[in-house]
Amino acid sequence: MRYRLIGGGLSDETTAAVLKVLREHNADVARESAREIAAQVPEYARPHDPRYHETLVLMCEWSNAQFLDLIEDDEAPVEEMLAFFREIGEGEALEGRPPELWETGFRIGTGVAFRRFTEIAMTVPGITPAVIGRVAEKVLGFQNTIMVALHEGHAKAGPEGRRKELRRRLVDLLLGPDPEQEAVHDLAVRVGWPVPATAAVVTLRRRDPDSPLPPRVPTDALSGLHLPEPCLIVPDPDGPGRRASLTRALADWTAALGPTRPITALADSHRWAGRALSLVARGLIPADTPVIALDHVPLLLIAEEPALLAELAASRLAPLESVRPRQRDTLARTLLALLETGFQPQEAAARLTVHHQTVRYRIRTIDSLFGPEIRDPDHRLEYHLALHHHLMTERPDQ
Repeated sequence: MRYRLIGGGLSDETTAAVLKVLREHNADVARESAREIAAQVPEYARPHDPRYHETLVLMCEWSNAQFLDLIEDDEAPVEEMLAFFREIGEGEALEGRPPELWETGFRIGTGVAFRRFTEIAMTVPGITPAVIGRVAEKVLGFQNTIMVALHEGHAKAGPEGRRKELRRRLVDLLLGPDPEQEAVHDLAVRVGWPVPATAAVVTLRRRDPDSPLPPRVPTDALSGLHLPEPCLIVPDPDGPGRRASLTRALADWTAALGPTRPITALADSHRWAGRALSLVARGLIPADTPVIALDHVPLLLIAEEPALLAELAASRLAPLESVRPRQRDTLARTLLALLETGFQPQEAAARLTVHHQTVRYRIRTIDSLFGPEIRDPDHRLEYHLALHHHLMTERPDQ
């Protein structure tokens, strides 16, 4: 197959001039192609893995360069290029992705490159719409050749690639809305995954963006590392030793564990785990070990209805406005510790790492500000939520 423009009505000088300007813009065009691929194919959008995006950019840039080389010289060897794309196909299979997914991304990237290169080429004297039309034919031929190589590589991966692809489909099914029990069991049987009665979703974010190590996935867990927001589906998360094993396995990752749910209701677990992980990213929850979403329900509720909670905080915590900002912060933290310990000074002092007499002194101040209502059990949850909102949004130096 020939991909050469010389002989198509262009002089060597014109061809050289247009190739020169296209190569100068290749890096920018590749970045635009990569952005469009990530926007249209969610599986290739990984906002928390910048290295993956850079790899996608380099792939686009290299593919464009190969095509430009073939335009310049129809004797350029293509076997090395085809071997590379066969490896891509094989890798996609082993990652459990169907070839059509990569094919879609490649066609999107090629479309962007052709459009942008056309705009650039038309600025070169001698380039006409007829020439661009001939190039379009060559682009289609180039695409088809690459796709053949991709499918050859994918087929080479064999049953293992097919099994991983099915496991990914199972993950996608389980995380979707209202998966049918029969469909789940059918797909689980095909991949050899014993279906548990309950499971939970663990959402993940790499602690060190430069670390290439994947998480050590428990043998009975399903991996959702192909998703834009990586996750695991963990059977029987409340079983003996399960939390400790997850902590060890995810030592290099920030993780949040969603609530335990029936196997056909994991979308709920996935949603709450994701929201807990977003609070970690905002610095509102410490994450030295996997975060348990149910341990942070007030914060999660606040994140869902910030405007409503702001109104509640303004109403319930109005007495704090009469003290200085730093004292306000100290009293808010002390009051939250007291609410969580049933107004036990010793326990609250231990939580705050201060002397219990200090807490007793602060209690007198709190009582003078709020009066007896602060100890009313009927209002405890309201104060608890209001204090969490206050401590999330206020700064002591304000």
